[in-house]
Amino acid sequence: VWLKKECNKRGWHHRKSPIVWKELSMRGGRAVLLGGASGFWEYLKEYYDVTSYFSKEEKSMFLLDKIQIFAQEEKLQESELHVRRVCIIGAGHPMAHLLLMELLRIPELNLKDGIVISLCDAAEFQDMMKYLTKDASTIPASPGLACVRVVGDLKEAVSNSDLCIILQHADSERHGRGLMPWLFYNFHKMVYIADAMKAGAPHGCRVILAAVGEIPLCFNAHVIADIAKNLSVRNIVAVTADLALESLETLSREANIPRHTIGQPPVWGFIGVNHLVDLQKAYHVVEIFKPDADGTRKYPPGSTLCPGSRTVQVRNMAYLLQQSKCLHLKIQYRKLQTEEILGRSTYIAKVKATIDLVKHWYCGNDVCLSLGICSNGSFGLPHGIYFSQPVRLINGKWKPFFSYPLPDEVNCRLIDLIILPMHILKHFSLGDRFNAVWLYPIKISDLKQNSTEIRHRMLMSLRSELKSMASQQQILALTTGDKNI
Repeated sequence: VWLKKECNKRGWHHRKSPIVWKELSMRGGRAVLLGGASGFWEYLKEYYDVTSYFSKEEKSMFLLDKIQIFAQEEKLQESELHVRRVCIIGAGHPMAHLLLMELLRIPELNLKDGIVISLCDAAEFQDMMKYLTKDASTIPASPGLACVRVVGDLKEAVSNSDLCIILQHADSERHGRGLMPWLFYNFHKMVYIADAMKAGAPHGCRVILAAVGEIPLCFNAHVIADIAKNLSVRNIVAVTADLALESLETLSREANIPRHTIGQPPVWGFIGVNHLVDLQKAYHVVEIFKPDADGTRKYPPGSTLCPGSRTVQVRNMAYLLQQSKCLHLKIQYRKLQTEEILGRSTYIAKVKATIDLVKHWYCGNDVCLSLGICSNGSFGLPHGIYFSQPVRLINGKWKPFFSYPLPDEVNCRLIDLIILPMHILKHFSLGDRFNAVWLYPIKISDLKQNSTEIRHRMLMSLRSELKSMASQQQILALTTGDKNI
């Protein structure tokens, strides 16, 4: 139809496609009909002495070259943008919605040109993730723009990412399984994720494991660290501070003190297999009023000055909890009640702990919190084991806060929390990257003796330090994040 209309318009007689014409002088000038394909080649021969033409294979090669050049130019433009690339693996989890909204509100996470958040999960969660992108479009990112997208391929999602947050659907999978089958299930899932990170994630990528439920977080961190050797082990961490946050409400009620004055108790253990929340090592802030020594100081009429001074002290909460019985059972019972009412696992504490971790990590705040990191031998722990412990941020790296007091013997010994994880890691041959001690013949009795000696030396060195008020104030200032203490 178009060919017939064009010929009638210009007064030409041509019935077959293609039709070739030449516009004289310049584009839009008088059109002169050259004919079809044969007429076009005759014209090229007479005017330009062209005697050859491109085959289909050559045309496809030229087309492929153009596509590659276009992709390289697009990649170069993207590399020139200053954007933060975040990947959320397992974004179909219910906690991903709240986590995503809070991430977009962190100004330190945004670079000059904004932030790009990639959501990745199984195909069955695609619709849910699309709803997340719509909700996220209503939250402005500061200072740049926010782009939230759904990515189907895991390797593409983690490629060039600055931060990867790994969630996991757990509750339905764990039911009815023993410990070892459950660990095998997690092992294969983490191997799949670690292979993708090994292929595309940069060396400086920060990996946060923040799953909810009975997930073996420290075990999963071990799998990723062992396989994705292109990543720094100091950048692979597991969120464990949520276990401490869940205890604050019960501690506040039992001690009858405001919740905001309580610092988080330390969390020890191979999370998902065994752990200890050391409630006896929680600290709280006390404001003390000291009147004038002689009581004779005169104040002018109408003065708002109080006859004395107020000081802040940091105290251990153990003396307030002496009459409290079965604190751990009360905390667990309260959590089970909440989950029964909601009909699902609670994840608010996990989201808060994750967001706090991201804020401190990118702001460089000197705080103390509980985190699952690769041990460097502090606290008498074996070198190379991922273990939840009190940590501090030093030069952008999370390192053990070795000044923090160890759990009391009556509560639990760290060696009791280490033996089972070491057998598990040896069974899965994890720890080769660190030349881990559990991969070599060793007597458990020798390990116990060595750990006891280290523990004794640490306790002796810490005893004098913890007697001073300055050291106690430092611990609480770090655990609460209050720099005014």
